[in-house]
Amino acid sequence: MSNSIFDWPASLKRFVRFTSAKAEEVNDALDDLSAGLDTVEANIARAVKLPIGTADQTLALAAGQRAGLLLGFDPSGNIAGIAGGGRWRGDWSAGTQYVISDYFIDPVSKSIYACLEQHTSASIAADLAAGKVRLAIDVAAVEGQRILAQQAAVAADQSNTLSSQNASASAASAAMASADASSASASAIAASKLNLGDKATEPTVDNQGGALRAGATYYNTTTNKWRVWTGSAWGDGVSAAGNLVSKSGDTMIGQLTLVDQALPITTNNLPTLRPSLLLDFANGRSVDPRITFTRSSTATRTNEKGLIETVAANVPRIDFDPVTGECKGLLGEEQCTNLVTYSEQFDNAAWGKMSGATITANTATAPDGTLTADTLTSDGAGPYIDHPALSLTNGQKYAVSFYAKAGTASAVLAIFYGANFNAGGANISPNFDLASGVVVSAGGAENAQIQSVGNGWYRCSFVVTLTAATGTYVNQLIRATAAGTLFVWGAQIEAGSHPTSYIPTAGAAATRAADVAVMTGSNFSSWYRQDEGTFLAVAKLNRESSYPVGIASISDGSSNNSSVIFYRGSGTVGVYVLKAGVSQADLSPTPVIPANAEVVVGYAYKENDFAASWNGESAVFDTSGSVPQSINSLSLGVSTLSGGILNGHIRRIAYYPKRLTNAELQALTTR
Repeated sequence: MSNSIFDWPASLKRFVRFTSAKAEEVNDALDDLSAGLDTVEANIARAVKLPIGTADQTLALAAGQRAGLLLGFDPSGNIAGIAGGGRWRGDWSAGTQYVISDYFIDPVSKSIYACLEQHTSASIAADLAAGKVRLAIDVAAVEGQRILAQQAAVAADQSNTLSSQNASASAASAAMASADASSASASAIAASKLNLGDKATEPTVDNQGGALRAGATYYNTTTNKWRVWTGSAWGDGVSAAGNLVSKSGDTMIGQLTLVDQALPITTNNLPTLRPSLLLDFANGRSVDPRITFTRSSTATRTNEKGLIETVAANVPRIDFDPVTGECKGLLGEEQCTNLVTYSEQFDNAAWGKMSGATITANTATAPDGTLTADTLTSDGAGPYIDHPALSLTNGQKYAVSFYAKAGTASAVLAIFYGANFNAGGANISPNFDLASGVVVSAGGAENAQIQSVGNGWYRCSFVVTLTAATGTYVNQLIRATAAGTLFVWGAQIEAGSHPTSYIPTAGAAATRAADVAVMTGSNFSSWYRQDEGTFLAVAKLNRESSYPVGIASISDGSSNNSSVIFYRGSGTVGVYVLKAGVSQADLSPTPVIPANAEVVVGYAYKENDFAASWNGESAVFDTSGSVPQSINSLSLGVSTLSGGILNGHIRRIAYYPKRLTNAELQALTTR
């Protein structure tokens, strides 16, 4: 501070003992002294104070070292420089000055440490022992916990399915999850949806807040009973100790049937070998990144919320049941075109409103969750809406579909004129009841169906064949059978024998391109054996076909060297093997697969030793034939022989790097 009273020695010259001084000078000096003391007091008030008797402390940091630090105290209460909010120092090195709240990484173990007191580093071990640093993140422990979490997810899945097949599948999933943590997370979530744990009261949703799935279980801590969700209500599971099988020593006899979507299996003859490939689309609800997926257009699917949604080009579709929420797996479809030009805008002039029918646009929430559904109002039993003339081909089958919901009326039908679609006979007129969700009458149509899509909506569909000459034709697409209101949305007419996923249009016909999913290169060779092996495929054909369509194919990129698991087009499934263009095995089953039923196919191969089994049937085998070589690709949902696309869902594909026995094949495919 600057004050004349404290200046030495001038102040002493001004006042000397036993001498006189002017009062004015004394008064001025005292004023200066008072001001100086005020300044000292203010500076002391702003200073860091230590208890009386504390030794002097010095912050032993050079200007460059203390730049950007905060002044604080270390754990011993001594003044120290502190990295405010934490300061990242990168890799640890010896002989480095560290301050409180510095963080660094051990370049060997990759663990993260935090500095507790200012020091110059010696070694991590020595500084840790001296309490100068602490372990903040133990990478080894975190990795261990991650592995334990993956193992727990696998164990939970095994417990819920009670299936050796799923045990092998889950172990393979865990192996994949060690490289892909998101896959393990998905498996854990899927498991938690089935095993809900201990509950005092009956749960109404799963642990993720979603709809309960058939086969879900929980332990009621009030009644001390296991409870099982049947799909509509909770029922008692095993409640008596005498009905339980011990962990060891007990024997279970007979066939074990599961309620879950996983594969029920018998308890004998299952392979102990783990699959080297597991593509579990339904349980994992994702597509393995090793698969290359393409589709040159947008497409729709039903999402986990039960709503129809559009996905971008080249994005695979994991599809869900709109009512139960069950994941159906990977959806694969061939190219299709919706010929209807305004699939949702029934108020557009393109639609004819006949015999007193009126349309009010955007009055209800549609199956895609948007306010785009229209109201059809009828003043009697005859009003209908028709679409402008469409160009149709003689002899071609056409799948017709639309979404409808009951209003004050509940019945709807369609009329396709018999002169054009029934060789001059009666009109084709399928009739649907939107209140009870049933087909009242097929009315001469093929494959008439009504499918609930939630919230009172139904997709009504049927198939007609043009028997007249190729040309353009108009038909009554939606007709009320009584006075009142109906809600309508999403009309579609497409060539084929079964409706495919919805294709929205707005002014012109629209085409959805084919789905293509392949695995090649090292992504394929890492799990496949050229000399022997076994495939398991679980799939469902949604659309009947008059020609073979593939579930899975392996090949060298051509049809000359390939093995194909496919629907034959006659309600049966088969496996066909070619080497150098010559047939080596043609495995044909005897059972007919019911329409829209899921099938489990097992196919095993080895030189002069081929076999296949379907849904637990005895294996069909061929003991003469060579295994095609140089196989380098897996194609999903397509036949490399016919090019036919599945038009259905693939729930699971697994591969075992060994030719399993015929008994193992039969057990593996038992439902």
